[in-house]
Amino acid sequence: MTTHPFAIERTSFKRQWSIGIALAALCAGQSDNLQASGLPDALPMRTELDTRIIIDGAIDEPTWQDIKAFSGFKVISPDTLADAPLETNIKMFYTERGLYFSASMTQPPETLIERLSARDQFVNRDRISLSVDTSGTGLYAYWFAVNLGGSLMDGTILPERQYSSNWDGPWRGASQRTETGWSVEMMLPWSMMTLPTSDSGDRDIGIYIQRAAASIDEDWAYPGLPRTQNQFLSRFPKTKIKGIKPKQQLTFYPYVSSSLDAVDDSTTQKAGFDLFWRPTTAFQVTGSFNPDFGNVESDNVVVNLTSYETFFPEKRPFFLEGQEVFTTSPRANPGWGSGGTPTTLINTRRIGAPPRALTDTAITLSQTEANQPSELIAATKVTGQSGSLRYGLLVALEDDTELIGLKDGNTVRRTQFGRDFIAARVLYENTQGSGRRAVGLLMTEVGHNDQTAQTLGVDLHHLSQGGKLVVDVQTLHSDTEIESGHGAFADIVFRPQQGIAT
Repeated sequence: MTTHPFAIERTSFKRQWSIGIALAALCAGQSDNLQASGLPDALPMRTELDTRIIIDGAIDEPTWQDIKAFSGFKVISPDTLADAPLETNIKMFYTERGLYFSASMTQPPETLIERLSARDQFVNRDRISLSVDTSGTGLYAYWFAVNLGGSLMDGTILPERQYSSNWDGPWRGASQRTETGWSVEMMLPWSMMTLPTSDSGDRDIGIYIQRAAASIDEDWAYPGLPRTQNQFLSRFPKTKIKGIKPKQQLTFYPYVSSSLDAVDDSTTQKAGFDLFWRPTTAFQVTGSFNPDFGNVESDNVVVNLTSYETFFPEKRPFFLEGQEVFTTSPRANPGWGSGGTPTTLINTRRIGAPPRALTDTAITLSQTEANQPSELIAATKVTGQSGSLRYGLLVALEDDTELIGLKDGNTVRRTQFGRDFIAARVLYENTQGSGRRAVGLLMTEVGHNDQTAQTLGVDLHHLSQGGKLVVDVQTLHSDTEIESGHGAFADIVFRPQQGIAT
C-alpha cells in the first residue's frame, strides 16, 4: 500500500494489513570493543585564527601536523571483519564554527577509480564517508561523503540504519591524488546540524567512517558495523566536544524576478523572501513568503509502464531541511525493501503541484495548462527537540490558479482555489541503557473548497537491548469526508547473532 496524505483528496486508505518478517540465523561473532583502535575520548579544539585550513583535499596545513591520527578499519563488505588490507589514517578536530575531518588513504595509484557525477549519485568509485551522531544517543545522525574526483554526497540517518539522501547541507569537501593513494578534507559547520541543548556546551557525539575501495569492490569501516547485524546508529563510538555554543542565527534572503512568456507575449514580476531563524541549537523556524521554488535540480527521466504513480523525491531545500522528524517508518524512505515507491504519510512534492481538476468537466484544458504548478503564498516549518521529545510543524498555503480552456468551442477562464497543507509531528524516544523505544504521532490535513482530507498515523519502534530484535509498527487512518480507511503494517527483524545469514 502506498499512501501520500498530501495527495489524499479523493481516495482514502483501504483496509490493508501487512507484516514483514526477516529471520537470520548467524554464526560469526563480533567484538564489542569498537573504540580500541584509537578514537580519542575528546576531540582536540582549535581556534579559527590558528586553523586557516583550505579545503582542497591536500592535508598540508600546519594544524593537521599537530593532530594525532587514528585508524582500525575492518572489512564490512564482504562481512569478514578482517583488518582492512590498506591503511586509512583519520584526523579530526573542531572549532567554534565546525568540525574538520581529514583522511589519508594508502592505495596503489593504478587501482584508483575516479568518476564524476551529480551530487548524491551512487556510482562504483573510491569514496570515504563520515557519519556524525550529533544527538549523542543514537537518535539521528548526518552522513557526508567525498568521492575521488570531488563529487559530494550527504544525507541523514535514523535508527537504526535508515539512510536518506534527501538532505543537502552547506558543507565543504575535496579530494586529492597523492603519491601513495589519495586524501580528503571536510569542513562541517555546526550551524547546519541539530545539536541537543547544553548549558555548558559540552556534548558527546558518535562517529562512524566508511571507505569504499572500488577496484576490489570492498567496503571498510571504523568501527566494523556490517549490515548483517541490527545495531548500527546506537553503536557509534562516542567522543566529546567541549564549549560549543553556536550563536543565535537569523538569515534573510530576499529575491526579485521577472519572466517573459513569448507565446502569450506577457511578462510576470515576482518578489518574496526566505527567513531562517535558529534561536538555539535544538530549535529552528523556517519561513518563506511568495517563494520561488523554480530554481531546483531537475528530476530524473523515468519510463513508468506500471499502474502505479512514479514517486519523485523532494529537491527543494526549504522542505528538505529538518524533514527527518516527519519520517515515521523505514518504509518511508525511497528504495526500502524491493526499491519500490515508499509508504509514507507525507509527500511534500504535492505542495505546489498542479491544481485540482475543475468540477466543470465540459471545459477542456491543454496538457500544459492542466499541469502548470501552483504558486505558493507562504510556507513555514518549525522543528525542535526538548529532551527525549522531538516535534515538527509544517504549514503551506497555495495561491489560486487561473486556468484557460475551451468550452463549446469558446475560450473560457476559470479560477481554481489553492490548497492548504498542514502536518504536525510528535516523537518520544527513549534510549537510556541499551536499545531504543519510541512512539510517534503524525497528523496531516489537505484543505480545499471542494474537499478536505485528513490523515492520522501512530508509529511504534523497539530495538532490544542486545540488538537482536527490531520492530517497527505503523497504523494509518484517513478521512476524506466521503469515505474513510484504515491500515497497518509491521516489520520485524530477528538476528540471533552477527555473521552469515542462512
